[in-house]
Amino acid sequence: MIRLVQSGSSSLRVAGAATALLVLSGLVAGCSSPDAESSADSTTRSTSGSSTAEVVGSEMVPGKAWARVEPADAALDPAVLDTIAKDASGDSYCLTVVKDGRVAYERNFRGHQSDDPLEAFSVTKSFASTMVGIAEADGDLSLADPASTFIPQWKNTDSADVTVRNLISNDSGRFWSLSSDYVQMLQARDRTRFAIDLKQAAPPGTVWNYNNAAIQTLDRVISTATEQPTSQFGADRILKPIGMSNSSFTGGPNDSTLMFMGLQSTCPDLARFGLLAMRDGKWGDQQVVPSGWFTQAAIPGSLNPAYGFLWWLHTEKPFKPAVGGTSKAAFFPDAPDDTFAALGLGGQMVVVIPSQKLVISRMAAEDQSDPVGGSFGQELPARVVSAVTD
Repeated sequence: MIRLVQSGSSSLRVAGAATALLVLSGLVAGCSSPDAESSADSTTRSTSGSSTAEVVGSEMVPGKAWARVEPADAALDPAVLDTIAKDASGDSYCLTVVKDGRVAYERNFRGHQSDDPLEAFSVTKSFASTMVGIAEADGDLSLADPASTFIPQWKNTDSADVTVRNLISNDSGRFWSLSSDYVQMLQARDRTRFAIDLKQAAPPGTVWNYNNAAIQTLDRVISTATEQPTSQFGADRILKPIGMSNSSFTGGPNDSTLMFMGLQSTCPDLARFGLLAMRDGKWGDQQVVPSGWFTQAAIPGSLNPAYGFLWWLHTEKPFKPAVGGTSKAAFFPDAPDDTFAALGLGGQMVVVIPSQKLVISRMAAEDQSDPVGGSFGQELPARVVSAVTD
Protein backbone atom coordinates (compact mmCIF):
# COMPACT_ATOMS: atom_id res chain seq x y z
CA MET A 1 0.00 0.00 0.00
CA ILE A 2 1.10 3.61 -0.42
CA ARG A 3 2.61 4.91 2.79
CA LEU A 4 2.43 8.55 3.77
CA VAL A 5 5.63 10.46 3.05
CA GLN A 6 6.96 13.90 3.78
CA SER A 7 6.98 16.49 1.02
CA GLY A 8 10.22 16.56 -0.91
CA SER A 9 11.89 15.00 -3.90
CA SER A 10 10.11 11.66 -3.48
CA SER A 11 6.70 13.34 -3.25
CA LEU A 12 7.50 15.32 -6.38
CA ARG A 13 8.11 12.08 -8.27
CA VAL A 14 4.80 10.67 -7.02
CA ALA A 15 2.95 13.87 -7.88
CA GLY A 16 4.49 13.98 -11.33
CA ALA A 17 3.41 10.41 -12.02
CA ALA A 18 -0.12 11.17 -10.86
CA THR A 19 -0.25 14.21 -13.10
CA ALA A 20 0.86 12.22 -16.12
CA LEU A 21 -1.78 9.61 -15.45
CA LEU A 22 -4.44 12.27 -15.11
CA VAL A 23 -3.56 13.87 -18.40
CA LEU A 24 -3.67 10.50 -20.15
CA SER A 25 -6.93 9.37 -18.61
CA GLY A 26 -9.46 12.05 -19.60
CA LEU A 27 -11.90 10.07 -17.47
CA VAL A 28 -13.92 10.69 -14.32
CA ALA A 29 -13.21 10.27 -10.66
CA GLY A 30 -12.19 11.71 -7.34
CA CYS A 31 -8.52 12.17 -8.13
CA SER A 32 -5.61 13.23 -5.99
CA SER A 33 -2.01 12.34 -5.40
CA PRO A 34 -0.63 9.73 -3.03
CA ASP A 35 1.47 12.25 -1.13
CA ALA A 36 0.34 13.31 2.32
CA GLU A 37 1.71 14.45 5.67
CA SER A 38 3.35 11.85 7.86
CA SER A 39 1.10 9.47 9.74
CA ALA A 40 2.35 11.03 12.97
CA ASP A 41 0.17 14.03 12.15
CA SER A 42 -2.97 11.91 11.85
CA THR A 43 -5.69 12.02 14.46
CA THR A 44 -6.33 9.00 16.62
CA ARG A 45 -8.65 6.47 15.05
CA SER A 46 -12.22 6.64 16.19
CA THR A 47 -13.76 4.26 18.66
CA SER A 48 -17.02 2.60 17.79
CA GLY A 49 -20.21 3.08 19.74
CA SER A 50 -22.84 0.39 20.23
CA SER A 51 -21.43 -3.14 20.37
CA THR A 52 -24.45 -4.91 18.95
CA ALA A 53 -26.21 -4.63 15.61
CA GLU A 54 -29.66 -3.08 15.58
CA VAL A 55 -32.59 -3.87 13.32
CA VAL A 56 -34.29 -0.77 11.89
CA GLY A 57 -37.25 -1.74 9.74
CA SER A 58 -35.96 -4.35 7.32
CA GLU A 59 -32.38 -3.08 7.63
CA MET A 60 -29.59 -3.89 10.06
CA VAL A 61 -27.44 -1.15 11.56
CA PRO A 62 -24.05 -2.57 12.59
CA GLY A 63 -22.56 -2.22 16.05
CA LYS A 64 -18.83 -2.75 16.51
CA ALA A 65 -19.11 -5.63 14.07
CA TRP A 66 -21.20 -6.02 10.95
CA ALA A 67 -24.10 -8.43 10.81
CA ARG A 68 -23.38 -10.91 8.02
CA VAL A 69 -25.53 -12.95 5.71
CA GLU A 70 -24.92 -15.37 2.86
CA PRO A 71 -25.42 -13.77 -0.57
CA ALA A 72 -28.32 -16.05 -1.48
CA ASP A 73 -30.09 -15.16 1.77
CA ALA A 74 -29.74 -11.50 0.82
CA ALA A 75 -31.27 -12.16 -2.61
CA LEU A 76 -27.89 -11.88 -4.35
CA ASP A 77 -26.50 -14.36 -6.84
CA PRO A 78 -23.13 -15.54 -5.44
CA ALA A 79 -21.90 -16.66 -8.87
CA VAL A 80 -22.28 -13.12 -10.26
CA LEU A 81 -20.46 -11.68 -7.24
CA ASP A 82 -17.69 -14.25 -7.56
CA THR A 83 -17.13 -13.16 -11.16
CA ILE A 84 -16.96 -9.53 -10.09
CA ALA A 85 -14.47 -10.43 -7.35
CA LYS A 86 -12.32 -12.34 -9.82
CA ASP A 87 -12.17 -9.27 -12.05
CA ALA A 88 -11.37 -7.07 -9.04
CA SER A 89 -8.62 -9.29 -7.66
CA GLY A 90 -5.87 -8.10 -10.00
CA ASP A 91 -5.83 -4.48 -8.88
CA SER A 92 -7.85 -4.31 -5.67
CA TYR A 93 -7.21 -4.83 -1.97
CA CYS A 94 -10.80 -5.38 -0.92
CA LEU A 95 -14.41 -5.47 -2.07
CA THR A 96 -17.46 -5.35 0.20
CA VAL A 97 -21.14 -5.55 -0.73
CA VAL A 98 -23.76 -4.59 1.85
CA LYS A 99 -27.44 -5.41 1.34
CA ASP A 100 -30.13 -4.24 3.79
CA GLY A 101 -27.44 -3.25 6.28
CA ARG A 102 -25.73 -6.66 6.33
CA VAL A 103 -22.44 -7.65 4.76
CA ALA A 104 -23.49 -10.12 2.10
CA TYR A 105 -20.17 -10.41 0.30
CA GLU A 106 -16.60 -9.55 1.26
CA ARG A 107 -13.30 -10.40 -0.36
CA ASN A 108 -9.74 -9.30 0.40
CA PHE A 109 -6.90 -9.61 -2.07
CA ARG A 110 -3.08 -9.50 -2.09
CA GLY A 111 -2.87 -10.67 1.51
CA HIS A 112 -4.74 -7.57 2.69
CA GLN A 113 -6.37 -7.68 6.12
CA SER A 114 -9.83 -6.14 6.35
CA ASP A 115 -8.92 -3.91 9.32
CA ASP A 116 -5.72 -2.52 7.76
CA PRO A 117 -6.33 1.12 6.72
CA LEU A 118 -5.46 2.35 3.25
CA GLU A 119 -5.38 5.81 1.67
CA ALA A 120 -8.86 6.57 0.34
CA PHE A 121 -7.72 9.60 -1.67
CA SER A 122 -10.62 11.72 -2.94
CA VAL A 123 -13.24 9.65 -1.15
CA THR A 124 -12.24 12.13 1.56
CA LYS A 125 -14.04 14.90 -0.34
CA SER A 126 -17.45 13.36 0.31
CA PHE A 127 -16.65 13.33 4.04
CA ALA A 128 -15.70 17.01 3.73
CA SER A 129 -19.07 17.98 2.27
CA THR A 130 -20.80 15.90 4.95
CA MET A 131 -18.96 17.87 7.63
CA VAL A 132 -20.30 21.04 6.01
CA GLY A 133 -23.84 19.66 6.22
CA ILE A 134 -23.43 18.86 9.92
CA ALA A 135 -21.92 22.28 10.66
CA GLU A 136 -24.82 23.94 8.87
CA ALA A 137 -27.34 22.00 10.96
CA ASP A 138 -25.44 23.07 14.09
CA GLY A 139 -25.87 26.71 13.04
CA ASP A 140 -22.13 27.24 12.65
CA LEU A 141 -22.36 28.15 8.97
CA SER A 142 -24.73 28.38 6.02
CA LEU A 143 -24.17 27.23 2.47
CA ALA A 144 -25.02 30.76 1.40
CA ASP A 145 -22.31 32.27 3.59
CA PRO A 146 -19.40 33.88 1.77
CA ALA A 147 -16.37 31.72 2.47
CA SER A 148 -14.59 34.98 3.30
CA THR A 149 -16.58 34.96 6.55
CA PHE A 150 -14.21 32.21 7.63
CA ILE A 151 -11.24 33.08 5.41
CA PRO A 152 -10.48 36.77 6.09
CA GLN A 153 -7.77 36.84 3.42
CA TRP A 154 -10.53 36.72 0.79
CA LYS A 155 -12.39 39.78 2.01
CA ASN A 156 -12.29 42.73 -0.38
CA THR A 157 -10.81 40.53 -3.13
CA ASP A 158 -12.23 38.84 -6.22
CA SER A 159 -12.95 35.81 -3.98
CA ALA A 160 -15.19 37.77 -1.61
CA ASP A 161 -18.38 36.40 -3.20
CA VAL A 162 -17.34 32.74 -3.25
CA THR A 163 -19.82 30.90 -1.05
CA VAL A 164 -19.52 27.70 0.94
CA ARG A 165 -21.94 26.17 -1.57
CA ASN A 166 -19.55 27.09 -4.40
CA LEU A 167 -16.71 25.29 -2.66
CA ILE A 168 -18.63 22.02 -2.23
CA SER A 169 -20.04 22.26 -5.77
CA ASN A 170 -16.65 22.74 -7.44
CA ASP A 171 -17.85 25.91 -9.17
CA SER A 172 -15.98 28.41 -6.98
CA GLY A 173 -14.00 29.88 -9.87
CA ARG A 174 -10.83 29.66 -7.78
CA PHE A 175 -7.58 29.27 -9.73
CA TRP A 176 -6.92 25.75 -10.99
CA SER A 177 -4.19 24.10 -13.04
CA LEU A 178 -2.67 20.64 -13.18
CA SER A 179 0.58 22.05 -11.86
CA SER A 180 -0.93 23.92 -8.92
CA ASP A 181 -3.31 21.12 -7.95
CA TYR A 182 -1.14 18.05 -8.43
CA VAL A 183 2.42 19.29 -7.96
CA GLN A 184 2.75 22.63 -6.19
CA MET A 185 0.11 22.05 -3.50
CA LEU A 186 1.49 18.59 -2.82
CA GLN A 187 4.94 20.08 -2.26
CA ALA A 188 3.62 22.74 0.10
CA ARG A 189 4.11 22.07 3.79
CA ASP A 190 0.88 23.84 4.75
CA ARG A 191 -1.54 22.92 1.98
CA THR A 192 -4.44 24.84 3.48
CA ARG A 193 -2.44 28.06 3.42
CA PHE A 194 -1.25 27.33 -0.13
CA ALA A 195 -4.83 26.80 -1.30
CA ILE A 196 -6.11 29.95 0.37
CA ASP A 197 -3.34 32.04 -1.19
CA LEU A 198 -4.26 31.11 -4.77
CA LYS A 199 -6.13 33.72 -6.80
CA GLN A 200 -9.63 33.90 -8.24
CA ALA A 201 -9.75 32.90 -11.93
CA ALA A 202 -13.47 33.27 -12.78
CA PRO A 203 -16.66 34.57 -11.19
CA PRO A 204 -18.13 32.01 -8.77
CA GLY A 205 -20.83 29.80 -10.23
CA THR A 206 -19.68 30.16 -13.84
CA VAL A 207 -17.03 27.43 -14.28
CA TRP A 208 -16.85 23.83 -13.03
CA ASN A 209 -13.40 22.46 -12.22
CA TYR A 210 -12.39 19.46 -10.16
CA ASN A 211 -10.44 21.79 -7.92
CA ASN A 212 -8.48 20.09 -5.14
CA ALA A 213 -7.09 23.39 -3.86
CA ALA A 214 -10.52 25.00 -3.58
CA ILE A 215 -11.77 21.98 -1.65
CA GLN A 216 -8.75 22.16 0.65
CA THR A 217 -9.87 25.64 1.76
CA LEU A 218 -12.85 23.94 3.43
CA ASP A 219 -10.40 23.02 6.17
CA ARG A 220 -10.23 26.69 7.17
CA VAL A 221 -13.99 27.15 6.74
CA ILE A 222 -14.91 24.20 8.94
CA SER A 223 -12.25 24.71 11.62
CA THR A 224 -13.11 28.40 11.96
CA ALA A 225 -16.86 27.80 11.97
CA THR A 226 -16.72 24.97 14.51
CA GLU A 227 -13.82 26.35 16.54
CA GLN A 228 -11.92 23.05 16.51
CA PRO A 229 -9.55 21.22 14.18
CA THR A 230 -11.43 19.81 11.21
CA SER A 231 -9.98 16.35 11.85
CA GLN A 232 -11.41 16.35 15.36
CA PHE A 233 -14.80 17.58 14.16
CA GLY A 234 -14.94 14.87 11.50
CA ALA A 235 -13.88 12.13 13.92
CA ASP A 236 -16.32 13.20 16.64
CA ARG A 237 -19.29 13.77 14.35
CA ILE A 238 -18.87 11.05 11.68
CA LEU A 239 -16.22 8.42 12.40
CA LYS A 240 -17.00 7.74 16.06
CA PRO A 241 -20.82 7.71 15.93
CA ILE A 242 -20.93 5.13 13.13
CA GLY A 243 -18.08 2.97 14.40
CA MET A 244 -15.42 3.68 11.76
CA SER A 245 -12.84 2.36 14.24
CA ASN A 246 -10.09 1.76 11.69
CA SER A 247 -10.31 5.19 10.06
CA SER A 248 -8.67 8.56 10.61
CA PHE A 249 -8.18 11.89 8.88
CA THR A 250 -4.69 13.08 7.98
CA GLY A 251 -3.51 16.18 9.76
CA GLY A 252 -0.80 18.70 8.98
CA PRO A 253 0.88 21.80 10.42
CA ASN A 254 -1.06 24.41 12.37
CA ASP A 255 -3.88 21.93 13.17
CA SER A 256 -4.72 21.70 9.47
CA THR A 257 -6.49 18.69 7.95
CA LEU A 258 -6.33 17.31 4.43
CA MET A 259 -9.75 17.65 2.80
CA PHE A 260 -9.20 16.76 -0.86
CA MET A 261 -7.60 13.43 0.16
CA GLY A 262 -6.04 11.92 3.28
CA LEU A 263 -8.71 9.71 4.84
CA GLN A 264 -7.17 6.42 5.95
CA SER A 265 -9.87 3.74 5.93
CA THR A 266 -10.97 0.20 5.12
CA CYS A 267 -13.65 -1.40 2.99
CA PRO A 268 -15.85 -2.29 6.01
CA ASP A 269 -15.50 1.23 7.46
CA LEU A 270 -16.24 2.92 4.15
CA ALA A 271 -19.32 0.73 3.81
CA ARG A 272 -20.52 2.18 7.12
CA PHE A 273 -20.31 5.66 5.63
CA GLY A 274 -22.23 4.46 2.58
CA LEU A 275 -24.90 2.94 4.80
CA LEU A 276 -25.17 6.21 6.70
CA ALA A 277 -25.78 8.01 3.40
CA MET A 278 -28.32 5.40 2.30
CA ARG A 279 -30.18 5.77 5.60
CA ASP A 280 -30.55 9.55 5.22
CA GLY A 281 -27.91 10.28 7.83
CA LYS A 282 -29.46 8.18 10.58
CA TRP A 283 -27.55 5.56 12.55
CA GLY A 284 -29.87 3.56 14.74
CA ASP A 285 -31.89 6.18 16.58
CA GLN A 286 -29.20 8.88 16.19
CA GLN A 287 -29.46 11.43 13.39
CA VAL A 288 -25.71 11.74 12.75
CA VAL A 289 -26.11 13.83 9.60
CA PRO A 290 -29.17 16.10 9.22
CA SER A 291 -32.12 14.48 7.49
CA GLY A 292 -32.24 15.38 3.81
CA TRP A 293 -28.56 16.33 3.55
CA PHE A 294 -27.50 13.36 1.44
CA THR A 295 -30.50 13.86 -0.84
CA GLN A 296 -29.44 17.47 -1.32
CA ALA A 297 -25.81 16.44 -1.83
CA ALA A 298 -26.84 14.05 -4.62
CA ILE A 299 -28.66 16.69 -6.69
CA PRO A 300 -26.62 17.47 -9.83
CA GLY A 301 -25.30 20.97 -10.20
CA SER A 302 -26.20 23.15 -13.16
CA LEU A 303 -22.67 22.96 -14.62
CA ASN A 304 -22.10 19.20 -14.33
CA PRO A 305 -24.88 16.58 -14.26
CA ALA A 306 -22.48 13.99 -12.83
CA TYR A 307 -21.62 15.99 -9.72
CA GLY A 308 -23.36 17.14 -6.56
CA PHE A 309 -21.81 18.29 -3.26
CA LEU A 310 -18.46 16.49 -3.67
CA TRP A 311 -20.25 13.28 -4.70
CA TRP A 312 -20.26 11.72 -8.16
CA LEU A 313 -23.71 10.89 -9.60
CA HIS A 314 -25.10 8.55 -12.21
CA THR A 315 -26.05 10.34 -15.41
CA GLU A 316 -26.74 9.45 -19.01
CA LYS A 317 -26.04 13.04 -20.08
CA PRO A 318 -22.74 14.50 -21.29
CA PHE A 319 -20.75 15.46 -18.20
CA LYS A 320 -17.51 17.10 -17.17
CA PRO A 321 -14.82 14.66 -16.00
CA ALA A 322 -12.18 15.42 -13.41
CA VAL A 323 -9.70 16.44 -16.09
CA GLY A 324 -10.38 17.16 -19.75
CA GLY A 325 -13.33 18.33 -21.80
CA THR A 326 -16.89 17.06 -21.81
CA SER A 327 -17.49 13.32 -21.93
CA LYS A 328 -20.31 11.98 -24.08
CA ALA A 329 -20.42 8.63 -22.27
CA ALA A 330 -22.71 7.87 -19.35
CA PHE A 331 -21.35 7.99 -15.84
CA PHE A 332 -22.02 4.66 -14.12
CA PRO A 333 -23.74 3.32 -17.26
CA ASP A 334 -26.88 1.20 -16.75
CA ALA A 335 -26.85 1.84 -13.00
CA PRO A 336 -30.07 2.87 -11.21
CA ASP A 337 -30.84 6.57 -11.46
CA ASP A 338 -30.32 7.15 -7.73
CA THR A 339 -26.74 5.82 -7.72
CA PHE A 340 -24.18 8.16 -6.18
CA ALA A 341 -20.62 7.59 -5.03
CA ALA A 342 -17.54 8.85 -3.25
CA LEU A 343 -14.58 8.15 -5.52
CA GLY A 344 -10.82 8.36 -5.19
CA LEU A 345 -7.61 8.01 -7.17
CA GLY A 346 -7.12 4.60 -8.73
CA GLY A 347 -10.61 3.29 -8.09
CA GLN A 348 -11.34 3.82 -4.39
CA MET A 349 -15.12 3.67 -4.18
CA VAL A 350 -18.12 3.99 -1.88
CA VAL A 351 -21.20 3.41 -4.01
CA VAL A 352 -24.69 4.02 -2.62
CA ILE A 353 -27.80 2.70 -4.40
CA PRO A 354 -30.79 3.48 -2.16
CA SER A 355 -33.41 1.93 -4.45
CA GLN A 356 -31.67 -1.43 -4.13
CA LYS A 357 -30.58 -0.96 -0.50
CA LEU A 358 -27.05 -1.64 -1.68
CA VAL A 359 -23.70 -0.22 -0.59
CA ILE A 360 -20.47 -1.21 -2.34
CA SER A 361 -16.97 -0.35 -1.14
CA ARG A 362 -13.71 -1.09 -2.90
CA MET A 363 -10.10 -0.15 -2.22
CA ALA A 364 -7.82 -0.38 -5.25
CA ALA A 365 -4.15 -1.27 -5.37
CA GLU A 366 -1.51 1.43 -5.60
CA ASP A 367 -0.13 0.13 -8.88
CA GLN A 368 -3.45 0.69 -10.64
CA SER A 369 -2.34 2.22 -13.94
CA ASP A 370 -5.61 4.06 -14.53
CA PRO A 371 -6.06 6.82 -11.92
CA VAL A 372 -9.85 6.58 -12.00
CA GLY A 373 -10.31 2.84 -11.79
CA GLY A 374 -11.03 2.27 -15.46
CA SER A 375 -14.02 0.46 -16.86
CA PHE A 376 -14.25 -1.87 -13.85
CA GLY A 377 -15.14 1.00 -11.53
CA GLN A 378 -17.60 2.52 -13.98
CA GLU A 379 -19.37 -0.80 -14.53
CA LEU A 380 -19.29 -2.01 -10.92
CA PRO A 381 -22.63 -0.55 -9.72
CA ALA A 382 -24.63 -2.03 -12.61
CA ARG A 383 -22.83 -5.37 -12.27
CA VAL A 384 -23.65 -5.67 -8.57
CA VAL A 385 -27.27 -4.70 -9.23
CA SER A 386 -27.39 -7.48 -11.83
CA ALA A 387 -26.69 -9.92 -8.99
CA VAL A 388 -29.95 -8.99 -7.24
CA THR A 389 -32.35 -11.89 -7.63
CA ASP A 390 -35.64 -10.47 -6.35
